[in-house]
Amino acid sequence: MVKIRNQARWQRGVKKICRKLLYRLENYNNSNFRQNGEALFLADLFQAWRGTARVVCDVGANVGHYSAQMLELAHQNQVDLALHLFEPTASCYQELAARFAQEPAVYLNRFGLSDGHAEVPIFYDREKSGMASLYRRNLSPLGIDLNHTETIELRRLDEYIEAQKLSHIDFLKFDIEGHELSALRGMGPLLNSDFVDVIQFEYGGANLDSHTSLLSLFEILEAGGLALFRIMPNYLMPCRYEFHMDNFQYANYVAMAPKVVSSCL
Repeated sequence: MVKIRNQARWQRGVKKICRKLLYRLENYNNSNFRQNGEALFLADLFQAWRGTARVVCDVGANVGHYSAQMLELAHQNQVDLALHLFEPTASCYQELAARFAQEPAVYLNRFGLSDGHAEVPIFYDREKSGMASLYRRNLSPLGIDLNHTETIELRRLDEYIEAQKLSHIDFLKFDIEGHELSALRGMGPLLNSDFVDVIQFEYGGANLDSHTSLLSLFEILEAGGLALFRIMPNYLMPCRYEFHMDNFQYANYVAMAPKVVSSCL
């Protein structure tokens, strides 16, 4: 009869080393904005925009750190920036309102984005948490309990675009803890490389809770004519989907229109 036993210590050790090496090589689970390539990517983007007018959407703005960074880069590069923020939670929205009260080109919206209209609960471990999610995630292994909730409003992005009469979006950033696919669907036919230039989104453990795969995100973005890249510490790595990539390890991806890709070569 086949015996049941645990792996030997040396086998577990080798697996741990290999896993760490893989994560380092693929830039997985690196959430440090200054070190994981996000800051460099954003700085390069605004340098490329120097002296022009641009429209940007920050979806899941939280308390505004990312938006503040974009405003600073816009100032440094003389970019005429129209910045649309979407944040549904009360405490975060109040902080955004105070933080950007003197910024006339910042447009605050107290609702989230999805593929339809709804009022739904959002879950978080504390007020102003960066882990607030529409999905009641089981984060007990991390010692985190999303035991606070409030009811928020969801709307479609294509309807907002029409109401605001936006003719083009230069940069669309999502940080909405697993709800990216629904928000992208809410763009309808506007999710195409003629209307939007660059989309940044996260993939990771929250996608396990929302039951959305990286494959589904790649499919909807590629159908819109956008090319996919993973943000690395010093460059953007072209990505063609492979099954092993659906591993729910945290990473940042960028989808870009062909005209933007050609300018990066």
